[in-house]
Amino acid sequence: MLPGLPPAGREGRARSVGVRRTRADQRRKRREQPDDPLGAGRDRRRRRPIGRSTNGDGARLRVRGHRGHRGYRGYRGVRGRGCSPTAPARERGFRGDRFQPVRVGADSRLSRRSHPPGGSERGLIPPEHRPGRVPFGCRFGRGVSMTHATDKHPVPPMPVSVGARIRAVRKARGWMQHGLAQRAGLSVSTISKVESGHLAASPLVTAACARALRVSVTDLTGQPYMDALKADELEILVQPLRQAIANPLLPGEDIEPREPASIRADIARLDATRLRGEYMAIGAEAPALIDELLVVVDRLPEGREREAAYRLLADAYRLARSFVGKLGFTDLSLLALDRMQQTIPHSGDPYLHTAVVYYRSEYFLHHGFPEIALREIGRVEGTLDEPVRRGDPQAASVRGALYLKSAVLHSRTRKPGAAGEVAARIGEARELADRLPGPDAYGLIFDSTNVELHAASTQLDLGEVGRMVEMGERIRMPAGWVRNREGHHHMDMGRAYELVGRRGDALAALERARRTAPAQTRYHPTTRETVHALLRARGTPSAELRGYARWIGV
Repeated sequence: MLPGLPPAGREGRARSVGVRRTRADQRRKRREQPDDPLGAGRDRRRRRPIGRSTNGDGARLRVRGHRGHRGYRGYRGVRGRGCSPTAPARERGFRGDRFQPVRVGADSRLSRRSHPPGGSERGLIPPEHRPGRVPFGCRFGRGVSMTHATDKHPVPPMPVSVGARIRAVRKARGWMQHGLAQRAGLSVSTISKVESGHLAASPLVTAACARALRVSVTDLTGQPYMDALKADELEILVQPLRQAIANPLLPGEDIEPREPASIRADIARLDATRLRGEYMAIGAEAPALIDELLVVVDRLPEGREREAAYRLLADAYRLARSFVGKLGFTDLSLLALDRMQQTIPHSGDPYLHTAVVYYRSEYFLHHGFPEIALREIGRVEGTLDEPVRRGDPQAASVRGALYLKSAVLHSRTRKPGAAGEVAARIGEARELADRLPGPDAYGLIFDSTNVELHAASTQLDLGEVGRMVEMGERIRMPAGWVRNREGHHHMDMGRAYELVGRRGDALAALERARRTAPAQTRYHPTTRETVHALLRARGTPSAELRGYARWIGV
């Protein structure tokens, strides 16, 4: 047997094990010595995690193990050099075979450069100047970028995607992912994919999570997007409109109104701009129109002229609702609907209440309460049966729009048999659309083209993404058709293309939506979620995608 080698056989193995045990006992005893204030070093053989403790003054201290260990917890150190093995031993807190805290002397180089005046008398780093908590993951000498209390941006940035906001609110509630999934009626994998960014948050998922977390949908979508509003100079139009909507139908004293015919022409012009997807003019002119009409209805005597003026006032509130709703001020849009409902007893219009129910269902749909909207629609549908049988075009238009809205609401309920309810409502709407001579009088956009668009979009909410793509690609828009509804269809197609993996087609669909209705596309949460999903896909984003993301503010 050569000198220096352990003997072979059972005796040699036993002696080798005994040596290892002896060395382990020696290391354990060294850790338990009084001069080690932490007692939390790392056993190199057993790879125990590094601990933290405090000294006698209660100051938090950190210790470091050696960089070759699996699960090595990095430490930025006093000078911020990370876990580099080239850093001085005193800065790394590693001295020989002993793991000790980093101390800064009053006259040391570390104290002169990084220890601010007024620190501890014992030379320890005061709490307000210590680095933050160091996470796991710094292995084999790699440093982790940490945020120091004196950095330029001490506060972490706010999350920008719906999934990140859901995760932030969930953690603030102290819930696990399975707890949120159980409360929202979703699968754990859906919650995980949405929070991690691997799946774009659909309106259904967003509303379900908002309802479970007991927050508003706008808290998760980030609406209103104030940065984009300021860039487009739209935020200066919101406050006058807010004041006009909040006014409880009280006429002004220093306003001299125009003739009702001139006001009617302005409202018709603004309604045409709404159908083209242009909303700047509505925000600029609607407050003055509301103030004028309040004076008009106050001065006119009872009669048909006064009823016609009240109908114009209802149209003005409807335009105001569309403007603030598109920008994300959903509560303000609901208040505008309440003002619109106040004009119903004086307007002499038998179907205006039904139109208000239609618009209010959009609020419940957006905030994840489709059951309430379905109950309200069910109550007013019976009042339209007789006028529809008589052939009243306004009643048929409102009834068809309610069929389409009911189809969308049923697709969001996620109940068994929802697909059958959707198909039944779409079929009834097709029959009515074929009999209508022209457009409706309430801006509901009910015709054959809109029926086919709803038939395709409801498939997306039902989870039939491939069928939605097939149906959507077969639709051809008539010349001069409603541009805001066409733009919404292109946004839905972009979302569907992204879900099936056709990312190039998704970006092309979003570009078409931008050309068709730019303001609506820019401020819609579906656009932002689709762009987030495209940016998180594999590969480097294209220049076109990056430019589109900058345009919407992502």
